[in-house]
Amino acid sequence: MRWELLLILLVACAAPEVHVDRVPADMREPTGVPASVPISSGDQQPEVPEVSPEPQPEGEQVLKTFEIEAFQFGYEPSTIEVNQGDRVQITAWSRDVPHGLRIREFGLNMELRDKTPVTAEFVASKKGEYSYRCSIPCGHGHRDMEGTLIVK
Repeated sequence: MRWELLLILLVACAAPEVHVDRVPADMREPTGVPASVPISSGDQQPEVPEVSPEPQPEGEQVLKTFEIEAFQFGYEPSTIEVNQGDRVQITAWSRDVPHGLRIREFGLNMELRDKTPVTAEFVASKKGEYSYRCSIPCGHGHRDMEGTLIVK
Protein backbone atom coordinates (compact mmCIF):
# COMPACT_ATOMS: atom_id res chain seq x y z
CA MET A 1 0.00 0.00 0.00
CA ARG A 2 2.87 2.38 0.80
CA TRP A 3 4.59 1.82 -2.49
CA GLU A 4 1.33 2.61 -4.35
CA LEU A 5 1.06 5.93 -2.54
CA LEU A 6 4.71 6.68 -3.27
CA LEU A 7 4.18 5.85 -6.95
CA ILE A 8 1.16 8.19 -7.15
CA LEU A 9 3.17 11.02 -5.57
CA LEU A 10 6.08 10.48 -7.96
CA VAL A 11 3.82 10.53 -11.00
CA ALA A 12 2.04 13.65 -9.79
CA CYS A 13 5.31 15.47 -9.09
CA ALA A 14 6.81 14.45 -12.42
CA ALA A 15 3.92 15.99 -14.42
CA PRO A 16 5.16 18.80 -16.67
CA GLU A 17 4.38 22.34 -15.59
CA VAL A 18 1.96 24.26 -17.76
CA HIS A 19 2.88 27.86 -18.40
CA VAL A 20 0.29 30.36 -19.54
CA ASP A 21 2.54 31.53 -22.37
CA ARG A 22 2.61 27.96 -23.76
CA VAL A 23 -1.21 27.65 -23.87
CA PRO A 24 -2.77 29.04 -27.06
CA ALA A 25 -4.84 32.18 -26.39
CA ASP A 26 -8.08 30.56 -27.52
CA MET A 27 -7.62 27.74 -24.98
CA ARG A 28 -6.85 29.95 -21.95
CA GLU A 29 -9.46 30.21 -19.22
CA PRO A 30 -11.01 33.66 -18.86
CA THR A 31 -9.45 35.73 -16.09
CA GLY A 32 -12.22 38.26 -15.64
CA VAL A 33 -9.73 40.96 -16.57
CA PRO A 34 -10.50 42.95 -19.71
CA ALA A 35 -8.04 42.37 -22.58
CA SER A 36 -6.97 46.02 -22.44
CA VAL A 37 -5.60 45.58 -18.89
CA PRO A 38 -2.03 44.26 -19.01
CA ILE A 39 -1.24 41.39 -16.67
CA SER A 40 2.14 41.89 -15.05
CA SER A 41 4.30 39.42 -13.22
CA GLY A 42 5.42 39.76 -9.65
CA ASP A 43 3.46 40.90 -6.66
CA GLN A 44 1.48 43.58 -8.50
CA GLN A 45 -2.17 42.84 -9.11
CA PRO A 46 -3.71 44.03 -12.38
CA GLU A 47 -6.10 46.92 -12.06
CA VAL A 48 -9.63 45.73 -12.69
CA PRO A 49 -12.29 48.33 -13.39
CA GLU A 50 -14.88 48.43 -10.62
CA VAL A 51 -18.39 47.33 -11.43
CA SER A 52 -21.09 49.19 -9.54
CA PRO A 53 -23.55 46.93 -7.72
CA GLU A 54 -27.28 47.22 -8.31
CA PRO A 55 -28.68 50.17 -6.35
CA GLN A 56 -30.13 49.03 -3.04
CA PRO A 57 -33.03 50.78 -1.35
CA GLU A 58 -31.83 52.82 1.58
CA GLY A 59 -32.66 51.54 5.04
CA GLU A 60 -34.80 48.58 5.94
CA GLN A 61 -37.95 47.53 4.16
CA VAL A 62 -40.92 49.35 5.69
CA LEU A 63 -44.16 47.52 6.50
CA LYS A 64 -47.25 49.53 5.53
CA THR A 65 -50.57 48.16 6.79
CA PHE A 66 -54.02 48.96 5.43
CA GLU A 67 -57.55 47.95 6.35
CA ILE A 68 -59.90 47.93 3.37
CA GLU A 69 -63.63 47.33 3.47
CA ALA A 70 -65.28 46.08 0.27
CA PHE A 71 -68.93 46.87 -0.43
CA GLN A 72 -71.32 47.08 -3.37
CA PHE A 73 -69.70 48.73 -5.42
CA GLY A 74 -66.49 50.14 -4.04
CA TYR A 75 -63.69 50.02 -1.49
CA GLU A 76 -62.98 52.13 1.57
CA PRO A 77 -60.36 53.56 1.35
CA SER A 78 -60.45 53.75 -2.43
CA THR A 79 -56.80 54.88 -2.68
CA ILE A 80 -53.74 53.67 -0.81
CA GLU A 81 -50.21 55.03 -1.21
CA VAL A 82 -46.82 53.40 -0.50
CA ASN A 83 -43.18 53.79 -1.50
CA GLN A 84 -41.33 51.48 -3.85
CA GLY A 85 -39.78 48.65 -1.84
CA ASP A 86 -42.32 48.81 1.00
CA ARG A 87 -43.89 45.60 2.28
CA VAL A 88 -47.63 46.10 2.00
CA GLN A 89 -50.01 44.25 4.30
CA ILE A 90 -53.70 44.49 3.48
CA THR A 91 -56.42 43.27 5.83
CA ALA A 92 -59.77 43.33 4.05
CA TRP A 93 -63.36 42.15 4.54
CA SER A 94 -66.76 42.48 2.89
CA ARG A 95 -69.53 44.63 4.32
CA ASP A 96 -72.32 42.91 2.37
CA VAL A 97 -71.94 40.24 -0.34
CA PRO A 98 -68.85 38.22 -1.33
CA HIS A 99 -66.18 40.34 -3.05
CA GLY A 100 -62.60 39.97 -4.16
CA LEU A 101 -59.63 42.30 -4.03
CA ARG A 102 -57.10 41.69 -6.78
CA ILE A 103 -53.94 43.60 -7.70
CA ARG A 104 -52.81 41.63 -10.72
CA GLU A 105 -49.35 43.25 -11.02
CA PHE A 106 -48.35 42.02 -7.55
CA GLY A 107 -50.03 38.60 -7.68
CA LEU A 108 -52.59 39.49 -5.02
CA ASN A 109 -56.10 38.00 -5.10
CA MET A 110 -58.06 37.99 -1.86
CA GLU A 111 -61.49 36.37 -1.40
CA LEU A 112 -63.68 38.36 0.96
CA ARG A 113 -66.64 36.11 1.68
CA ASP A 114 -68.04 37.90 4.74
CA LYS A 115 -67.08 40.24 7.57
CA THR A 116 -64.19 37.95 8.58
CA PRO A 117 -60.91 39.82 7.92
CA VAL A 118 -58.48 38.28 5.40
CA THR A 119 -54.82 39.38 5.41
CA ALA A 120 -52.30 39.26 2.57
CA GLU A 121 -48.85 40.76 2.03
CA PHE A 122 -46.65 41.68 -0.94
CA VAL A 123 -43.69 43.94 -1.79
CA ALA A 124 -44.43 47.06 -3.83
CA SER A 125 -41.49 46.46 -6.14
CA LYS A 126 -42.41 48.72 -9.07
CA LYS A 127 -43.43 52.37 -9.21
CA GLY A 128 -46.72 53.34 -10.76
CA GLU A 129 -50.47 53.44 -10.27
CA TYR A 130 -52.24 50.11 -10.08
CA SER A 131 -55.94 49.29 -9.86
CA TYR A 132 -57.37 46.95 -7.29
CA ARG A 133 -60.55 45.36 -8.53
CA CYS A 134 -63.22 42.96 -7.39
CA SER A 135 -62.50 39.43 -8.65
CA ILE A 136 -65.83 37.86 -7.58
CA PRO A 137 -69.00 38.85 -9.51
CA CYS A 138 -71.07 40.82 -7.01
CA GLY A 139 -73.90 42.47 -8.91
CA HIS A 140 -74.68 45.04 -11.60
CA GLY A 141 -71.92 47.46 -10.52
CA HIS A 142 -69.18 44.80 -10.31
CA ARG A 143 -67.25 46.13 -13.32
CA ASP A 144 -67.01 49.59 -11.75
CA MET A 145 -65.67 48.32 -8.43
CA GLU A 146 -62.13 49.69 -8.32
CA GLY A 147 -59.54 51.22 -6.03
CA THR A 148 -56.05 52.62 -6.68
CA LEU A 149 -52.65 51.63 -5.29
CA ILE A 150 -50.03 54.35 -5.81
CA VAL A 151 -46.39 53.25 -5.54
CA LYS A 152 -44.00 56.25 -5.40
